[in-house]
Order: sequence, then structure tokens, then C-alpha cells
Amino acid sequence: MFMIWNPFKKRFKMLWKIEKDKTTSYLAGCAHFFPVSYRLSLKEIIKELDAVVFEGPLDEGNMDAIRGYSIVPEGSKNIKEMIDKDIVRAMENEIKAFYYKNTVQDYINILKPERSSMLQREIEGLSPWMAFFRIWCIFLKNRGWHYSVDIEAHSIAKRLKKDIYYLETIEEQISALEAIPIEKIVHFISLFYKWEDFAKNHARYYKTGQIEKLLNSTLDFPTRYPSIIEERDPILYSRMRPFIEKGKTIVFVGITHIKSLSLFFQRDGFVVSKLS
Repeated sequence: MFMIWNPFKKRFKMLWKIEKDKTTSYLAGCAHFFPVSYRLSLKEIIKELDAVVFEGPLDEGNMDAIRGYSIVPEGSKNIKEMIDKDIVRAMENEIKAFYYKNTVQDYINILKPERSSMLQREIEGLSPWMAFFRIWCIFLKNRGWHYSVDIEAHSIAKRLKKDIYYLETIEEQISALEAIPIEKIVHFISLFYKWEDFAKNHARYYKTGQIEKLLNSTLDFPTRYPSIIEERDPILYSRMRPFIEKGKTIVFVGITHIKSLSLFFQRDGFVVSKLS
């Protein structure tokens, strides 16, 4: 008898149990972009719980708000002008590869003579952090990274009619992103030829639950910055703690927050254990 391989049946390994006073909750480290779906594994976890908590709102209305905040006035710094020409050409090729895979209309658009480069058209008018995420997203999608742990979890929680809560507003999240220095963004883009290894290592460490190796491999990433990690961790902790204390709750946060949050919980008398 042949077993049918199911690409969605992957065991989610970035999960921590948090216990205190006979209550149990969970902390999940998210990969906002990923090549593997954890839908079935996440459903098994979420179906037994009452509440599901996320860093920030994930519905389409709030995604529109993020896109609106990412537009900058004319005359603002353009990261393209700060990047080596060889890197610009390599990113142009990534963007072309992305659009060649899509609709006939996109293909026709590529063949149209344009004054500006495809990269320029892709990031024009965007703030540096959004311009970077746009390029990074295209790079990952070209390599089959079509999933997101938090978006999948959000969809499952809605379908199972769980209570859904958020720790931050869109405005707070945008403020943290805006504080990332443009030099840090440009530095990571200058490592473009290492992005392939970076993505492969990230996927391998995440799939196998190796959080220390994953954290060490992401030090150059633009969001490894105090406004995103160190300054937000105490705030995220204070806001998630009442949900955790109530029990039967799971909180989804970016994987880079897990280490500090675990220490905060342990400091306050919670028992934190990583689940395999």
C-alpha cells in the first residue's frame, strides 16, 4: 500500500509551552515568509485552544494601511542610488524572472520600452523599508516561498472561530520599521549574492527548530535592530502576559522575539519549555 505524500503535513517545531499556576499556554515563533506550509500542524495546535494572539492586525484592510504608510514624498532618499550597479543588475534579473512567471499581460509589460528600470518602477515612491521588503519578497517568491506562518495561523483561527487579539496597532509597527536606518537596509542589499545561502540556512534552521543557529544567521537582516527587537520586546511581553496567564492561549510573534520573551516569562516564575 502506497502512502500519499502530503506537502502540508509538516510538524511545526518553533513552539514553546508556558506554564504557571496550573494554566498552560503557548508561544509560537513565526516565519513571516516561508517555503513550507504548516497548515495542518497549526490547525492541530489551535483547535484545542480558546484564544489566538498576534503581533499586529493581518486582515486586508490593515494591509492596505501598511501600503499607504509606505509611500514617501517626492525627493526622498532612493535606495537604488545607494546600491552598487552590479547588485542593481542582479535585482533587475530577479524582478524580470518574477514577472516572466506570471500573466501574459505582465510579459507584454516587460517588453514595452520604458525609461526607468524595472527595479525603479518596483520601488518608486516607497519608503526604504518597504522598498527592501518588496525586493526581498520577490526574491523569496522566485524560490517558492509562498507561505507565512502567522497568516496561515490567522486564517485557521478565523475558520475555527477562536477569539483573536492583537498586541500592537499598525501605527506602532510602522513606527518601529521607520526607525531602521537606511544604511542598515543598504548594507543587507549589498550582500545580495549571499541571499541564497541566507534563505537556505533560515529555512533549514527553522524547519528543525534550531533557534540559536537561526538567530546567529540573521544578524545582518534589517529588522535585527533595537526599534524592532529590544525596544518592542518588553512591550510585547507586558501585553501578552494577561492572555498567557489566562491559559489555553497561543501567541504568535516573530521568531527573533522568542529568546527575550522566554527569559521574561522565566524571570516572572513561568516554566518555559520548548516542544519538539
